[in-house]
Amino acid sequence: MMGSALVMLKTPGLAFFYGGFTRAKNVLNTMMMSFFLMGRLRNLRHFLCTLPLRSSRAFSPS
Repeated sequence: MMGSALVMLKTPGLAFFYGGFTRAKNVLNTMMMSFFLMGRLRNLRHFLCTLPLRSSRAFSPS
């Protein structure tokens, strides 16, 4: 939990760092991509962590 919070704090700084290598209008785009990918990775992690629970329920008798 704490690691995820630290990554969320680090992401805007990283976006500003990478945005500094490009033109000024691309800084916002870089930030948006960083936050979008952070959300996608959260969903992927949730899906992969709950996959064993789903598969065990699929084969259990109802």
